[in-house]
Amino acid sequence: MRVSSKFRLRNRFNIGMLLILALSIFVITISILMADGITLAILISLGIFFLILSLAAIAKQFTDFLFVTDKDIVFRNSLLEKTLHIEAGLKVKTSIERKYRNVTRSGLGSSSSEVELFIKKGKTKYRVFDFIMEGKNYKEANYLKKTIAHFIKGKIENAVPGDKDL
Repeated sequence: MRVSSKFRLRNRFNIGMLLILALSIFVITISILMADGITLAILISLGIFFLILSLAAIAKQFTDFLFVTDKDIVFRNSLLEKTLHIEAGLKVKTSIERKYRNVTRSGLGSSSSEVELFIKKGKTKYRVFDFIMEGKNYKEANYLKKTIAHFIKGKIENAVPGDKDL
């Protein structure tokens, strides 16, 4: 089973990151052309900070994945890749949280469902996969969370205890 993140242009978060990316490039360009001295240093520093922040967030969208085989769980989350060997001692934990972000005017705001999947190996806890869906898709987010967790739990239950060469 393979689950991966998708970059969707109509997603509010992605639109925001693209706007921050464009704004940071604009600030860097304008500061090089028009600013001097301490103003130049401050504007370029801010521009580079937001440029790196937006590029990292966009790169996370393109690169996060979860790949489960009979032997291993391979995942990349927040630009870090890890492989866990499937063995009987692994525990799967999931969480889903509904959030509502309100703005000052009534009727405006947005809701979202934030889903996280963790695997616990001994005392170490690994965040394997996380995603955010719009609030209207709560049922689908919950279904996806349960399906992924059930699949991984099934692989763990089928693992032979103590056999590292599966």
